Amino acid sequence: MSEKALNVLWQHIEHCKKDKYNRKSGMFDVQAQLTGPHAKTINLFAAAKYLTRYESEGYEKSGQTSDLLKAIHHLVIQLENDLQNVIDHE
Repeated sequence: MSEKALNVLWQHIEHCKKDKYNRKSGMFDVQAQLTGPHAKTINLFAAAKYLTRYESEGYEKSGQTSDLLKAIHHLVIQLENDLQNVIDHE
Protein backbone atom coordinates (compact mmCIF):
# COMPACT_ATOMS: atom_id res chain seq x y z
CA MET A 1 0.00 0.00 0.00
CA SER A 2 1.35 3.40 -0.90
CA GLU A 3 2.31 5.95 1.70
CA LYS A 4 -0.07 8.43 0.04
CA ALA A 5 -3.05 6.07 0.40
CA LEU A 6 -2.19 5.40 4.05
CA ASN A 7 -1.86 9.13 4.74
CA VAL A 8 -5.23 9.90 3.16
CA LEU A 9 -6.86 7.09 5.14
CA TRP A 10 -5.19 8.28 8.34
CA GLN A 11 -6.40 11.85 7.73
CA HIS A 12 -9.95 10.57 7.16
CA ILE A 13 -9.90 8.58 10.42
CA GLU A 14 -8.45 11.50 12.39
CA HIS A 15 -11.11 13.84 10.96
CA CYS A 16 -13.84 11.40 12.01
CA LYS A 17 -12.55 11.48 15.59
CA LYS A 18 -13.56 15.15 15.68
CA ASP A 19 -16.91 15.04 13.88
CA LYS A 20 -20.49 14.63 15.02
CA TYR A 21 -20.32 10.83 15.00
CA ASN A 22 -17.59 10.68 17.63
CA ARG A 23 -19.82 11.70 20.51
CA LYS A 24 -23.21 10.81 21.83
CA SER A 25 -25.79 12.82 19.92
CA GLY A 26 -29.37 12.75 21.14
CA MET A 27 -30.43 9.19 21.73
CA PHE A 28 -27.68 7.67 19.56
CA ASP A 29 -24.20 6.84 20.80
CA VAL A 30 -22.55 5.94 17.51
CA GLN A 31 -19.26 4.85 19.04
CA ALA A 32 -21.07 2.43 21.38
CA GLN A 33 -22.88 0.98 18.37
CA LEU A 34 -19.65 0.53 16.40
CA THR A 35 -17.99 -1.36 19.26
CA GLY A 36 -20.98 -2.94 21.03
CA PRO A 37 -22.64 -6.34 20.77
CA HIS A 38 -24.00 -5.71 17.26
CA ALA A 39 -20.87 -3.98 15.98
CA LYS A 40 -19.89 -6.68 13.50
CA THR A 41 -23.23 -6.46 11.69
CA ILE A 42 -23.23 -2.65 11.78
CA ASN A 43 -19.66 -2.26 10.54
CA LEU A 44 -19.93 -4.86 7.78
CA PHE A 45 -23.25 -3.43 6.61
CA ALA A 46 -21.81 0.10 6.56
CA ALA A 47 -18.75 -1.05 4.60
CA ALA A 48 -20.98 -2.89 2.10
CA LYS A 49 -23.20 0.17 1.73
CA TYR A 50 -20.26 2.44 0.92
CA LEU A 51 -18.70 -0.10 -1.47
CA THR A 52 -22.01 -0.57 -3.27
CA ARG A 53 -22.42 3.17 -3.66
CA TYR A 54 -18.81 3.50 -4.85
CA GLU A 55 -19.18 0.86 -7.55
CA SER A 56 -22.56 2.11 -8.76
CA GLU A 57 -22.85 4.15 -11.93
CA GLY A 58 -25.06 7.01 -12.95
CA TYR A 59 -25.90 8.44 -9.52
CA GLU A 60 -24.77 11.65 -7.90
CA LYS A 61 -22.67 9.81 -5.30
CA SER A 62 -21.36 7.06 -7.60
CA GLY A 63 -17.63 6.47 -7.72
CA GLN A 64 -16.62 8.81 -4.92
CA THR A 65 -13.26 8.00 -3.37
CA SER A 66 -14.60 9.17 -0.02
CA ASP A 67 -16.85 6.10 0.01
CA LEU A 68 -13.79 3.85 -0.24
CA LEU A 69 -12.32 5.64 2.76
CA LYS A 70 -15.56 5.22 4.72
CA ALA A 71 -15.75 1.51 3.88
CA ILE A 72 -12.14 0.92 4.88
CA HIS A 73 -12.69 2.89 8.08
CA HIS A 74 -15.59 0.63 9.09
CA LEU A 75 -13.48 -2.42 8.33
CA VAL A 76 -10.63 -1.02 10.45
CA ILE A 77 -13.06 -0.40 13.32
CA GLN A 78 -14.19 -4.02 13.05
CA LEU A 79 -10.60 -5.24 12.88
CA GLU A 80 -9.89 -3.31 16.10
CA ASN A 81 -12.95 -4.93 17.71
CA ASP A 82 -11.79 -8.40 16.65
CA LEU A 83 -8.25 -7.80 17.89
CA GLN A 84 -9.60 -6.53 21.22
CA ASN A 85 -11.73 -9.67 21.53
CA VAL A 86 -8.64 -11.84 20.98
CA ILE A 87 -6.77 -9.94 23.69
CA ASP A 88 -9.74 -10.20 26.06
CA HIS A 89 -9.90 -13.97 25.58
CA GLU A 90 -6.19 -14.71 26.02
